[in-house]
Amino acid sequence: MSENSVELFSKNWSIYQKIIKHNYMFHRDLGVITSSVWDNHFQNKETNVLDLGCGDAYQLSTIMEGRQINSYTGIDLSSAVLEYTKENLATKKISFSLMSGPMELEIDKTEKSYNLIYSSYAFHHLQEEEKLELLKKCYAKLDAGGVLILIDHFKNNGQDRDNYIDEYVDNIKTNWGEITSEENDLIEEHMRGYDFPTTEEQITTWGKEIGFVLETLPHINHCHKLFVLKKY
Repeated sequence: MSENSVELFSKNWSIYQKIIKHNYMFHRDLGVITSSVWDNHFQNKETNVLDLGCGDAYQLSTIMEGRQINSYTGIDLSSAVLEYTKENLATKKISFSLMSGPMELEIDKTEKSYNLIYSSYAFHHLQEEEKLELLKKCYAKLDAGGVLILIDHFKNNGQDRDNYIDEYVDNIKTNWGEITSEENDLIEEHMRGYDFPTTEEQITTWGKEIGFVLETLPHINHCHKLFVLKKY
């Protein structure tokens, strides 16, 4: 991943905040599901959390508030974005450490194991072989009984990348009413340069090959999905 791949969100952070505010990528819905998964697996348990592609960690920090968090480690490519992360985590009184750099490489530098690894809308920036390798690293970093929560957007089986991006951009123009034409152009430029979505089937296949057990959850819509992969 290039440093330029986060230019949209480090230079134009207000666009991302607008997307969250208006729930265009279903952050609120996915947060509700994440909270439920957390309760099912970690209720009354201390949790060591690794957040891959953490961004400003706003949503996850809100979910963590009031829970038994032993440690939080966030990794993001953009050091500028991590300044927002510090502010959000400091208000939640959560013990944290932050690492700047490619998540697929920085994960090797983490010094502990985790019982929860979380990644929201970050895996799609990786090429297919990088996604697979990062999933393997996640499995190795998880304690027995640990869980990987993976949130992302996915293309359909047999759909090529250009067609997927064309459809997604058309959806933005049609349904993201608060996004200006200039903002839409910036989002499209980012997607065409740096988004490489895989399929639900591919994640399922890789997960099983690595040794994860996948839990079945309701998906938000045809492309925005949350996976729970557990290590036994």
